[in-house]
Amino acid sequence: MSDHPVHTVPGEGRWFNEVAARQIGERYATRDEAVAEGRAEALARHVEHHIHDEHGLVDRTESYTVDQAESCSAVQ
Repeated sequence: MSDHPVHTVPGEGRWFNEVAARQIGERYATRDEAVAEGRAEALARHVEHHIHDEHGLVDRTESYTVDQAESCSAVQ
């Protein structure tokens, strides 16, 4: 697996996830569906998840990197 982040992006009236500018998985009717799958993929890859808005701009970023996971477990 690569360390490229997962992006949840709009396209052609649907939502999908991509890594290194390549679509992964399927296309979804809603942003929420795509975000849920993108989050699962980012967790599995231990990378950041960039969630874009309907205009294609990054709306928010969630981090699931190993460093982030270690700092979360140290806090708990």
